[in-house]
Amino acid sequence: MSILKVNTIQDKGGNNLLVSDGAGTISSGGAITNTPSFSVQLANSQSLTNNTTSVILFDTINHDTDSAYDSSTGEFTVPTGKAGKYYFCGHIRTGTTTDFGRFAVILQVNASTKASVNNVNRDEDSAVVSLVIDLNAGDQVRLAAFQNSGGDVSTKTADNMMFMGFKLI
Repeated sequence: MSILKVNTIQDKGGNNLLVSDGAGTISSGGAITNTPSFSVQLANSQSLTNNTTSVILFDTINHDTDSAYDSSTGEFTVPTGKAGKYYFCGHIRTGTTTDFGRFAVILQVNASTKASVNNVNRDEDSAVVSLVIDLNAGDQVRLAAFQNSGGDVSTKTADNMMFMGFKLI
């Protein structure tokens, strides 16, 4: 049996990956982080068009470590050099008490649906969708909604409407 004793493990560029204090406590040395990461909410209600998938344009940025979320398009774009496995979660709530058949929350990557949750609206219902997915630099992730109430429906705001994500590895 062999034993390898080190205080620091560095990458090829000399950056500390793991650092030990010699007493069994290991820290990441700042190299292992869950970034990029972002969290956004909706301050102003958005109208969801009947029988149409509507991208949600979240207008309040709580945090965005890499400036990767664009509130004008509603898309998070994976920055250069940040490919990997990501976690995303989105929550949407309608602003109507009218019952209708289909209310869906949809996570899309490069405009293609990757995860969706279908619900029946029964008094300002909510739906939450989440996903873990491998992404490449330049991939774009957005949250959308679909409803078929027979007319346009407004969303709620603030803590009823959120979208967030971060790099796992």
